[in-house]
Amino acid sequence: MSLFDDIFKGVQGSMGKEEAFFAVLAVAMFIDGKVAPEEQEELAALARRTKTLKASGDEQIRKWMIDWKDELEDKTKIKNLIANAVLSLSREPKEMRMSVFLHACDIVFADRVINVQEQEYLRDLIKKFELEENEAAGNMRALKIKNDF
Repeated sequence: MSLFDDIFKGVQGSMGKEEAFFAVLAVAMFIDGKVAPEEQEELAALARRTKTLKASGDEQIRKWMIDWKDELEDKTKIKNLIANAVLSLSREPKEMRMSVFLHACDIVFADRVINVQEQEYLRDLIKKFELEENEAAGNMRALKIKNDF
């Protein structure tokens, strides 16, 4: 823990890349107000499997989930969490932003139900991450097909 963590807590764009990465994925699970078991399983798998999140460790990930409980469960507050995470990731390379976006897609697609809130969230990520729409759509299509079978 840095000496500055308490000072910068809640400041837009102040998250480290690991925290911001996980925040985008956690929001993908909560954005529709219903957390499906498949979404929980996918998030847990990504936390163990991805290089960036694996380095954070289980204890840190549990701490983030506890710290964000109120934001994740409140439709107004969740927007602040998203904004902070997206702004924090804006200085990362495009390839990383695309990776985070695709992992968020995996969580959204996990329960095979994609509602309006989830669709809006993914569209918003494409725009805020400044991803090329055709590339993002092609990747999303492939992930959807993968999850359909």
